Amino acid sequence: MPNTPLVLYYDLETTGLNSDTDGILQLASHLVELNDTGQLHRIVKSHSLFMNPGVPCSTSARETHGITDEFVKGYPPPQEVIEGWLNSIREGLGLNRPILLSGHNSLSFDDKFLRRFVNFDREISACIDTYKLARRVVPDAPSMKLGDLYQQLTGLEPERAHDALGDVTMGVQILDHLLELSGLTAQQAADSMSVPVLLDCMPFGKFKGVRFQHLPAYHIKWCLGAHGMDMDVKHSAQLERHHRRPN
Repeated sequence: MPNTPLVLYYDLETTGLNSDTDGILQLASHLVELNDTGQLHRIVKSHSLFMNPGVPCSTSARETHGITDEFVKGYPPPQEVIEGWLNSIREGLGLNRPILLSGHNSLSFDDKFLRRFVNFDREISACIDTYKLARRVVPDAPSMKLGDLYQQLTGLEPERAHDALGDVTMGVQILDHLLELSGLTAQQAADSMSVPVLLDCMPFGKFKGVRFQHLPAYHIKWCLGAHGMDMDVKHSAQLERHHRRPN
């Protein structure tokens, strides 16, 4: 099946939160084949790769994932590691197989780091963010965090949290459950990423958990004007502003 898509679920551990100035320390991924109905079938390749980004790791990031500057000192730079990763992904699979890149909160975080080294237009067919997919499939889940969502959907204790390989193992299972619950194929899930959904509550920040109808006007304005704002948040803020306007 030379044109059947493959899902490449990945996760990064980084030196910090700023994709412009921080760097990648670890990249892990599972390459997953789909069955005839577009659901996840089996993992065909796995990677867990370390690299030396050439910038120091922040204290908060190191406390989260435990990777030190000294540990990655002898590893190659990200460009070399990621090029080798892509070559390994493509090896033996055919150059025309579409890749559906997937991760958890990846559209807002991981993808921004990876785009510095990967031409998404050439290498990636579409993206699936399981954080955003969960909003669409299980909107009433008490938490959209990776470990919490994994436990809610599988009934199992989370794998090694904030270890890239443990995170992708949980992420693949989350994606599998979300596709099964929704009846979507992986390609349909990717297509759904471009359609905003209406959120009931603000999902992050100092007003996390507050209903949009109760947000102060200045925060609604911020949601609409902030660069790179989450598409669902912006859509919800736009509708709330419309509702507040006098007839």
